[in-house]
Amino acid sequence: MRITHTWANLAHTNSFLKITTICLSLTIILLGCLVFSLSNKSPLVIERGCLSKKVVLAETEHTPEEIESFLQEAIRARFNSDIDSPHLLSVTELKKRTLEQKTLKKQSMNQVLIIEKITFDENNVVVHTNRLISVKDIRSAFIFKLRVKFAKIRRSKLNPYGLILTDTSHIQPTFEKQGGTQ
Repeated sequence: MRITHTWANLAHTNSFLKITTICLSLTIILLGCLVFSLSNKSPLVIERGCLSKKVVLAETEHTPEEIESFLQEAIRARFNSDIDSPHLLSVTELKKRTLEQKTLKKQSMNQVLIIEKITFDENNVVVHTNRLISVKDIRSAFIFKLRVKFAKIRRSKLNPYGLILTDTSHIQPTFEKQGGTQ
């Protein structure tokens, strides 16, 4: 065998390997793009039952109804003596709740908040409630207006809202004179 034939076979093999490498590189790039585009699509979820159907996935943004529902639950968890839901409260609010409930328990008192309405301003959420405090069979009701702040967190099984109550502050009532001088 001559060296020219060997050299020609080697050059042919090298060109074949170069073409194969380029084709495989292009295939890998194409498959990478395909995997990336498919991973960004929302998953197909099918509800299994008597009639199988495609489930429409919910948006991750919080709706006003969801926020209002969260606030009702979180305010009750923060102030009511008989409810204990620590997963809806921040650490500072949980400490405030624990201290307040200890004080009420020492005095044999029980507290319940009844939410009347929730109003959303530009930057504030104001919750209008009635505060019921009872000592054995004696009950008292007070108007209790709150300014509330909350934050977004990751949704979980314990906190499906994906919100947490971060601050509650009592709004002091202002007493105005009605109908002239007294």
